[in-house]
Amino acid sequence: MPWRAFLLSLALAACAQPPTQEIEIAAARILQAREEGASTYAADRFRQAEDALAQAREALCHPKRYRQAVEAASLACVRADEARARTSKEKEKVYRQADRLLRECEALMEQAHSMSPEIRHTEPMESFLLRHNSLATVLEAGNVSDAYEGAKPLKEELLDLLRSLER
Repeated sequence: MPWRAFLLSLALAACAQPPTQEIEIAAARILQAREEGASTYAADRFRQAEDALAQAREALCHPKRYRQAVEAASLACVRADEARARTSKEKEKVYRQADRLLRECEALMEQAHSMSPEIRHTEPMESFLLRHNSLATVLEAGNVSDAYEGAKPLKEELLDLLRSLER
């Protein structure tokens, strides 16, 4: 029983100090999640992390609510870590989709060349190739959303070209 009283007194003493370090750690984790793209790829968890951090900061203003501040900061860390994990998975998924679209665009350009060999050095095909290569560079640089969003219209334009060649 004396140990329980001792541990309780330690816990209470810990709560007597403002939990600024815990809040700083939570803020750093949220910043890291933001830098990794969590506000885009895991918006719900990211928002929950930001909300928990705001609650922690608000509780920090009231000495009687320091324990709530610690709990909220801890929750903010958990949600930020969840957002980072989800971001990583979502970015990988979008990367695969963008890569697939770019490979499909390559195949469509080759198909256009085989249907009409003289089209190879025309301005539209050179423009398509330039855009494709630019998007591949963007993808490899890690801007997966930009690459994906750019590859979608490129594929549609190539499909339109193929339809016009079939006529």
